[in-house]
Amino acid sequence: MRVWKSPVFYFGILLVIAVVALLLAPLVIDWNSYRADLEDYGRRLTGRTVKIEGGIAARLFPWPRLTVDDIHIGNPPGLEVPEFAHADRIVVRLTLAGLFRGAIDVEGIDIEKPVIGLERLATGEGNWMFTPAADVMASKLLSRVSLDRIALSKGTLRFNDRRRGGVLELTDVDAALASPGLSGPWRLRSLSQHGGRALDISVNTGVWRADEPFRFGVRLSNADGSGLVFSFDGEQKGGATKGELRIEPATTQEGKGDSEGQVRPLVFTSKVTADFNSVDFSRIEIAPRDPKQGGVLTTGSASLTLGQHISARAALTASTLDLDELAGAEARTLVREAGSLALADSLLRLLPKDTSFSGSMQVTALKIGGETLDTVKLSLDADHN
Repeated sequence: MRVWKSPVFYFGILLVIAVVALLLAPLVIDWNSYRADLEDYGRRLTGRTVKIEGGIAARLFPWPRLTVDDIHIGNPPGLEVPEFAHADRIVVRLTLAGLFRGAIDVEGIDIEKPVIGLERLATGEGNWMFTPAADVMASKLLSRVSLDRIALSKGTLRFNDRRRGGVLELTDVDAALASPGLSGPWRLRSLSQHGGRALDISVNTGVWRADEPFRFGVRLSNADGSGLVFSFDGEQKGGATKGELRIEPATTQEGKGDSEGQVRPLVFTSKVTADFNSVDFSRIEIAPRDPKQGGVLTTGSASLTLGQHISARAALTASTLDLDELAGAEARTLVREAGSLALADSLLRLLPKDTSFSGSMQVTALKIGGETLDTVKLSLDADHN
């Protein structure tokens, strides 16, 4: 991941021109006359058309600030949507002391109602890849930009995957980003809505350096503290991502989790290697969240093939597996009232549509219904239906 591919360069359009203008211009000036300069620099910075259709205002004292309304960034030719992003307003706040010493110290950037449309073409290319002009790439000015906080309010993020089909959309995005500079490290915390559910997403990155793996961590959970928590810590280079995935039940403020569901609280960990087309899981371990309840229950490997139809395969093994101990209250009730097929049906409903699963599991000693079965092999083929 190169610096000029980062969304922060959209803000550089404003930062560089703002500093030059504030240092040279008088306190009262028609800032709209700089519209063409801002748009031209945005075009050279992103390789896309940049339009400012609203007003432009700035002030130097007592706190330097540049405000730009109704900003639009175009998409490359051939995409379904002509715009990559637009925002109702961007406000850039700088420090006066930084300007006096020739630096660009940004106290904050407020972005109101941004709409960002990410799109992957059928060829696998993404519209988030930018091509700055050669003079911008050679410039050292951006390396002297320091950032403190970027806040997004009431935003929308859409991802249209034309290879797989379907659109993922996050709405009501409120996010706060912080970094000491354009190259990171970055910290992001956001709340958003997806499918009627509030999501809490946080991202932490390392410092970007050319020709080195870019390290990052992601955490995803329900904002109300229910369900599962997904966390990934790894690195990305050359289109491939690798790291470690952890999935566990959410924990309440009292340190307790939901142990009365379909299964007792378990923790899933795995090494992951992934790209846009497939995900491979190795060294899978499934264990009780509470170490007092025992060690690793199951190990194995799995893979996902990503396309219009998602295909999953898994192979797991276990020495001893006590299903009576693992089953939560809901699962035991289903078994008592409707039998094991009802339990299977409730689990299959968790699978996304257009998904199929096949796998096998070998257990040396399986405890179920008060009995112990030796040397058991389970094979399973399932889909949403």
